Amino acid sequence: MRQLLRSKIFGGIVFGLVIISMAVWGTGDVFSGGLGDHVIKAGERGVDQVTLNRRFETYLRRARLETGTNITQQKALEDGTLDQIINIEAQRLSFLGYGRALGADASDAALIKFIQESDEFVDPTTGKFSQQVYDAILQQEFNRVRRPKQTFEAERRDQLTFNYIADAIGAAVSTPAALARVEAAIYAENRRASWFTLRSEFLPEAPPPTDEAARAFFDTNIEDYRIDERRSLAIVEISPEIYANDVPVDEAEVLEVYEIEKTSRFAEPQQRVISEAIFSNEDDAQAAYGQLAGGGDISNAPGLISFDARQITQTQFDDPEIAQTIFNPRSLTSSIFGPYPIAGNWVLIRLDEIIDGAPIPLNDEIREEIRREIALDGAQDLFNDAYVEIDNLLGLRLTPDEFAERLGVPVKRYEPIDRVGRKQNGEPILELAPFAEGIGQAFNELFEGDTGDRFDTPEGAYLVILESVVPSTLASFEDAKDQVIARMISERVSSGFDETAAAIEARLNGGESTFDSEAASFNSTVVRPAEGLTRRTTDSGLSRDALQSIFSGNEGDFIVAAGNAPDERIIIRIEAITPAAPEELDLLAPQSAGSLTISLGEDLDEAHFRAVINDYPAIQDVRAINAYKSRIAAGQ
Repeated sequence: MRQLLRSKIFGGIVFGLVIISMAVWGTGDVFSGGLGDHVIKAGERGVDQVTLNRRFETYLRRARLETGTNITQQKALEDGTLDQIINIEAQRLSFLGYGRALGADASDAALIKFIQESDEFVDPTTGKFSQQVYDAILQQEFNRVRRPKQTFEAERRDQLTFNYIADAIGAAVSTPAALARVEAAIYAENRRASWFTLRSEFLPEAPPPTDEAARAFFDTNIEDYRIDERRSLAIVEISPEIYANDVPVDEAEVLEVYEIEKTSRFAEPQQRVISEAIFSNEDDAQAAYGQLAGGGDISNAPGLISFDARQITQTQFDDPEIAQTIFNPRSLTSSIFGPYPIAGNWVLIRLDEIIDGAPIPLNDEIREEIRREIALDGAQDLFNDAYVEIDNLLGLRLTPDEFAERLGVPVKRYEPIDRVGRKQNGEPILELAPFAEGIGQAFNELFEGDTGDRFDTPEGAYLVILESVVPSTLASFEDAKDQVIARMISERVSSGFDETAAAIEARLNGGESTFDSEAASFNSTVVRPAEGLTRRTTDSGLSRDALQSIFSGNEGDFIVAAGNAPDERIIIRIEAITPAAPEELDLLAPQSAGSLTISLGEDLDEAHFRAVINDYPAIQDVRAINAYKSRIAAGQ
């Protein structure tokens, strides 16, 4: 939870949050209102409808960008998104009210330090905080979403409060030394084992089942060969990609876009001419910074190792982070970057010249890329109209072809499938994967001739129409014969493994054979790791089942475990179990203590969260919230 508390949770759209709801402030029924202008309140902190609506719109804007779908307030109200936002806001306010009661509010000095250490407001030329960059970004934010500077700084102050409490929750957690030594002993225990791989190809070959035996097996297990109910579905899908195929694009439009973007988009990579001054220490590099920025001669500067110019592309630069700074579009010629610690020295870099890449001549690939983009842009209006039209058509009980004709798209039809998208022969129809939600509704809610809800996807939207139902039936023996024989052979192979492994164990225990001779008889070789195995071993080549068997068995055990492939078994003998030496535990216990402390801290976070969220809910003005929801539902 500590990591979640540190994230920028309240400006984002992720709802898997764990925010501690800590305090009820005041008395009275939660349904009675009495919160003043606030719809949610905790102590002195509250949220009014204007602020709640702004947070709601912030979520919707980001959700639209991430999903590419037009998520409306009404849609978010219907699917419960608004309720999640309200609950998150209530938990946030409760937590902050709790923080204020504890005196965990961030001071002005702490807020300034927090902002100045943020990477968001760094000047690319100096690599340090810039007040000008800070003011410019906040002005852009205000122009875009009308969020004033005071609101931004209040949200950052709140984030500091979350950080303080998150740190305090686990600050005193430590792992008892005895517990750390127990875990270290488990992981350091050494087990020496020998094993060889038994493959099905070396088992005695069993004759194939006769038709009579297969028929008898089928009759005994007939319910295993029941064919699930299948349904014939028609899918009507709309998306800009589909409509783009019908949007004409003139060559003149392609040429116009190419001419505008050929130097910025359709060009060879930009290059930079830089001068690099390499110094033996940071102090001398810092001292030369101003001199180099002013165009002075630094050839005799103290500590200078070399001063050379070179021409590079971004990918040719050794350090990708420095390259990204130098190739930032806001970086200007004569800018000085650094000093940076590189290979034991300190480097100052001056940007001397920006060289644009030569335009790539218009070719078929670029022409098609531009044409498709223009078509998609034109198709967006067609898609938007169709998206609205779908809801108008849903109540008309149209056929799939009528839906397709009204929306201007083709119908997709498939042979009957089961509820996971497989045909009668068990083969999946992979192209149905994007329509899983609609197919689920078709199996759970629809009758023949029914049309399901409109489902949105990142690409567009679709409808599923149930055309017919094929009832569940028992397969005939002739239809299931291949499956029956394959299953019988598989079971015989598994049984053959068990019988062969039991025979090997009997021969070894009776002294009739050796481990090596048994391995050789099955064209395999015994593996004996020189240093044995521990629970930290990662390169043994054994399957997970084999490793678990080795560490759950006893010394002298003979084990048969699943191999890395279905047609393999691993024959294992545990030779010896050696506990960790005390001096080894002395070295490993501190490492175990570190990982255990993290686990204990997470457990404490979870216990703390569950206790307080049950005991101290925040106050919500249910009547005001319901009135807000009613206005959204009415489109006001």
